[in-house]
Amino acid sequence: MKREDFQELIEKYLDGSIDEKGKQILFLYYDELQKNKETWDEEVLGSRETVRLRLLNKILTDIKSPKKNTWSKKRKWLSVAAMFLMVMAGTIFLSRYYYNNHRSANSKKNDILPVGNQAVLILSNGSKIILKDRESGTLARRGNTIISQSRPGQLIYAITSNIDNKKEPEYNTLTTPRGEGYQLVLSDGTRVWLNAESSITFPSFFTGKDRIVSTTGEAYFEVNTIAKRSGLEKIPFIVKTRGQEVKVLGTHFNINAYPEEGSNKTTLLEGSVQVLGNGASESRVLRPGQQASLKPGSGYISVENVSLDKVVAWKDGLFILDETNITDIMKQLERLYDVKVEYEGKVPSVRYTGSIPRKSALSKVLRMLERTGSARFKMENNVIIVLK
Repeated sequence: MKREDFQELIEKYLDGSIDEKGKQILFLYYDELQKNKETWDEEVLGSRETVRLRLLNKILTDIKSPKKNTWSKKRKWLSVAAMFLMVMAGTIFLSRYYYNNHRSANSKKNDILPVGNQAVLILSNGSKIILKDRESGTLARRGNTIISQSRPGQLIYAITSNIDNKKEPEYNTLTTPRGEGYQLVLSDGTRVWLNAESSITFPSFFTGKDRIVSTTGEAYFEVNTIAKRSGLEKIPFIVKTRGQEVKVLGTHFNINAYPEEGSNKTTLLEGSVQVLGNGASESRVLRPGQQASLKPGSGYISVENVSLDKVVAWKDGLFILDETNITDIMKQLERLYDVKVEYEGKVPSVRYTGSIPRKSALSKVLRMLERTGSARFKMENNVIIVLK
């Protein structure tokens, strides 16, 4: 293909005028150029890095803002984005993975899908409800609270009558094992998305001056604003995790407090939150786009600006990688596919940028990572072995 024709395909792709066949030709030819770097013509095409970033930004933009015409089209874009999974040094484009019928011996033999919804609701009396075994509809009635499953993967608490402020609420716990998470609507209308291997303990209804819940793992909150009877002062919503409290009035935020991560990370999307370390005098108030990091027991809170899309991608069914190292990727795969990871030899130092659908089979994810040429994987008895 002439370099001028390739440049024209790039421009059509970026302005949205390209058809599906043109996309396929573009990606395949780009892949060929990555193998033979001497063939890249900067006078016609511009710098290699500039073209890579322009294409990648277009893909990520389309993922964030899918057009109206159906979920299937969005899935195609997600697949295209997965093809763009690349190493920052020595970029390798993974288009051939989608446009041929290659299958490694690792793929079908050891294919593992995400574990799926196997959440458990533990009531205050200790009884357990295995949610995947229950049909949609009412699961239990506890006093003036109805607990129902509106659809697979979503639990709703609803109040049927006025709350007696003298009555103590019952505390329930929703837990998710390794695999996909669960959604929860609390009695005050607050919506919670629980990630894999996480939990939330909450009252069947809220009374008193505060609304308090506690979490482990990772959760995303959309807090419903509620005023006190005077109508002026808002009732705070407090999330307790290991070593910290997050106090909000009405806002959207994400908390990651997995023990193996070392630090709690609180990320604000909308509104305002106050992050406090347990037993520490220091607190920080976040603005949208900021993330607070606190190592339990240290009392020190650092704040930085972060990519919100990356932080909450799990809620929307994606892994978004941004110069992510192999150990952080493996931690996510452990939670999602309920596998263990072992390293044979030195840990590869590669970093990845791109996007992968969380519902992908494990063999596909590993094949995409292998195509970088810097790391290899083998599966043995539900253990991913990372090879240099």
